[in-house]
Parts: sequence; C-alpha cells; structure tokens
Amino acid sequence: MKQKRAIISKIMIYLAVILCIFYIFYAQEDRKEMKMIKNYVEIYWDEILNTAAIWEEDTALPKRDVQKLLDMSYSRNQGTDKDIPRIDYLHMIKVNHYKIKNIEKLTDGLYRAVINVDSPNYGGKRTAYISLMNQKWYIIFGVQNISEEYKKRVEQEKGIVLEKSIPNDGTIVLN
Repeated sequence: MKQKRAIISKIMIYLAVILCIFYIFYAQEDRKEMKMIKNYVEIYWDEILNTAAIWEEDTALPKRDVQKLLDMSYSRNQGTDKDIPRIDYLHMIKVNHYKIKNIEKLTDGLYRAVINVDSPNYGGKRTAYISLMNQKWYIIFGVQNISEEYKKRVEQEKGIVLEKSIPNDGTIVLN
C-alpha cells in the first residue's frame, strides 16, 4: 500500500513539474509578444515625437514620414476620401512627450494600450488597439476600426464590450 502511494506521489510530482515547465514556456511566449507590442507602439509614437510636423519651420528635426505611420496603422476608411482628415492630422500633430501607461492583452491578436500624450493638439490619455490582421500588426485608434470578429471574441472571453464612444465636448473624432 505504501509503495502504491509512493508511486502515485512521484507521478503527481512529475506531472506538476511538467505542467510548470509547460506554463513557463507558454508564459514566455506571451511576454515576448507583449514586448514586441510595446516596441511597436514606441516606434509609432517615436516617429511622431522625433520628427517635425508639416507646419514646423526652423527646426533641426527631420520631416515626418507619414507613410510609415499609415503603414503601421489601420482605419476602415483607409484608401478613401474619408481618410484624408487622418492623414492631415498625422502631418500636423506635435507631441512633446508620451508615456505608455499600460498594455493589456484582450484576446489572441488584439491588445489595448493606454498612452499619456503631452501635446498641444492631441494631449491627454489615449487608447490604441494593436491588432493582427493578415499576418501583420496594426495600431488602431477608435473601436469602430476593430473587426467585429475581435470585438465578439473580447466580449466572450473577457466580458468587455468594445463600443464606439463619441465625446460630447467638441473633440474631433478621426474615423
């Protein structure tokens, strides 16, 4: 009887060790992806921070590569006339400083980043979503630009409803 218990105890210990090792490797992949997402968001905001807006003259900063920002981001209006305000805004925005406050995994392929932005024309707490679409990561501003599939998965898995919020303070909303 004691031998049976000893064998069962050893099996349980081995299973626990195997599960721990599996968890460590699984968690490591999530940490790698989280680090990659943070880096992607930093590249985007650094491009804005370290370059000159179209209206800035007499500056040592290089002109902004708006095409790079457009390639890194997604809007449902991309490639249409409705996307012109977003393109103009990327040319015009001036950022003095930003700080990534939090990055949260909502579901596989979708993250939410909260960023504090110090800007004369875009300051305050901003939320960006980082989404995997067609094997490429994109930064998305505005839940209306997130695919319905991701919205449904987030609601099912996390109980979070991603709805379009429209401020009533005269803020310009870029779709």
